[in-house]
Amino acid sequence: MNGKRRAKEGASMIIALILLIVFLVIGTSVLTAASASVGRAAALREEKQLYYFARSVASTFTEGMTDLWGTVWGPVNKMLEADREGEKTEYSYHCTVSVQNLSQDGVPDDFLSEDGTRLNMEPVALTAEGVRFDENGTLYSVGKLTAAFHVQYKSRDYQLVAEYTYQKPEDGDAETGWTLVKYGRP
Repeated sequence: MNGKRRAKEGASMIIALILLIVFLVIGTSVLTAASASVGRAAALREEKQLYYFARSVASTFTEGMTDLWGTVWGPVNKMLEADREGEKTEYSYHCTVSVQNLSQDGVPDDFLSEDGTRLNMEPVALTAEGVRFDENGTLYSVGKLTAAFHVQYKSRDYQLVAEYTYQKPEDGDAETGWTLVKYGRP
């Protein structure tokens, strides 16, 4: 009788060890999956942060291009008009734009001026296609102007482009002539 009892105790010990090993394998795989999920979530958060920075720059640039009181469209028009022969199609545009009530939390240091009142949009690469001038040498229309924005944050890069068209406004029209076509990735 003693031999049977010891055999049952030995079998119980083997079953307990097998269950322990099974639970350890399950626990290890759950822990591995959880840590991988945390890593993916952090990378996704950083990617979204980059997108929001690039979109902020593009939105500020677009406001400056399409708003009559914007500060971007006039210099861009002058830059295009300076090349009336149409020898250039690519331009590098450097500017800073005033911002009001911008929270500096989470904004990269080189993205704002020292006093935190201007958004740095340097450099914006412009590519113009189908540029036409009127008889006075004034900008008449632009088939497509592509503005490429490049944002860096925590050693990662994000690129965004905005496409615009231009049609010279009629005399007396209260508009810039620039229209946003779309935002996209290069």
